Amino acid sequence: MKDDAGTADQSEPFGPLVHAAEATLADVLGHPIRFANSDSHNLADAGAWDRQRFLSDWAGSQFLSGLGSAAQHSPQFYGGNRDLGFIILEDLGHHRRLVDPLLHEAAASAEKALFRYSACLGKLLADTIGKLPTLTIGELPASASASWAGWKRS
Repeated sequence: MKDDAGTADQSEPFGPLVHAAEATLADVLGHPIRFANSDSHNLADAGAWDRQRFLSDWAGSQFLSGLGSAAQHSPQFYGGNRDLGFIILEDLGHHRRLVDPLLHEAAASAEKALFRYSACLGKLLADTIGKLPTLTIGELPASASASWAGWKRS
């Protein structure tokens, strides 16, 4: 929660953690950072953009994690809670970004990076084609773990 000045309320259990995270990001980015109060997100309204974006992230992450493919197409989905508005995903650590060779390296390096990216997209398509979820996004359970089997296998 935020106090009237917009800073993390130190009486909340995670207040000190939120304040420290805001200060760290402010130091790195060079300007003040204030995390939004989670109460400001509208996950109850089925037509709200916050809800659509959150549930799309949930559905996509859970779907890709449940493919059972040898290729890992996304961070592993571990679970989530719709009412509290969170999903838990694997931390992939540091990975090279596609934009770096495109903007900062020689043409040959950029070409190799684009070929690798294209191959990944092709594998994603091959692994997902014909495997449509049986649920619509609005039907996701209130909470789920990675073991939840709500997806249809083709």
